[in-house]
Amino acid sequence: MQKKITILLVDDQEDDLYIFKRALKQVDVSVKCVTAESGKEAVEKLMEDAEFLPDYIFMDLNMPVMDGKKSIREIRKVKNNKHTPIIIHSTKNLKEDAVNLIETGASFYFQKPNSIDELAAILEKILSAHIGNK
Repeated sequence: MQKKITILLVDDQEDDLYIFKRALKQVDVSVKCVTAESGKEAVEKLMEDAEFLPDYIFMDLNMPVMDGKKSIREIRKVKNNKHTPIIIHSTKNLKEDAVNLIETGASFYFQKPNSIDELAAILEKILSAHIGNK
């Protein structure tokens, strides 16, 4: 039996949250996906519930209230989340920001693809350690 993966998905765009969830379903049905619509909301969820320990945090870079970079810094301060993989995604090409994002505490980054199938392929690569053989 596959291990259930818990993901905190942070994005201010409802359409992007929907697309991400659809792509996750293509990859692995045993995923619990908790959403937050801002970095601030994500940090609050992690601080309010000490037992909420996501396996991965997927976060949009450009959000109002608290952007991805500031959110990474704040999440890294929360107990038990210092080493949680934080994967940044954005509609813009992040190559110029890559070093800065990694230095800030991101584990990986990718540009949001144009289709659900492309996103599912990216997610499958990232989550492969948990998915195992189907």
